[in-house]
Amino acid sequence: MFEGLKKTWQRLRHAEPGKRFQDYNRIHQTKHRGRASGLMSIVLGVAIITVGIVALPAPGPGVLIIAIGAAFIARESLVVARFLDWFELWLRAALARGHTAWKKASPVQRVAVAVAGFGMLGLAVYFAYSVTLGA
Repeated sequence: MFEGLKKTWQRLRHAEPGKRFQDYNRIHQTKHRGRASGLMSIVLGVAIITVGIVALPAPGPGVLIIAIGAAFIARESLVVARFLDWFELWLRAALARGHTAWKKASPVQRVAVAVAGFGMLGLAVYFAYSVTLGA
């Protein structure tokens, strides 16, 4: 089982951005499986995404958990696979723009962004604490 997961991870990691999830879907669809297997992948994907959403306010890999759940659904749905490929390209472009803006920013601007980021993180932790422990 773990060997199959490792192989799938390697395939996704080395695939071309903008095509990786569609390729994953195509390869997975060529395997002969029953309808129950496809339904279980979708149910498992939705369950994993739900866990990821619950984990978002807390420190940890909530976004990564959501991505894993989306990959489970993408192997069964070409529409979801296409969306994830589009989203990956959009996210890469946004991160590149952010990196360029960060490099051009003055030290004062960088400190202001860092302080705002830590403030938002503090609010998220406070919100997660108050929601989970009812403070």
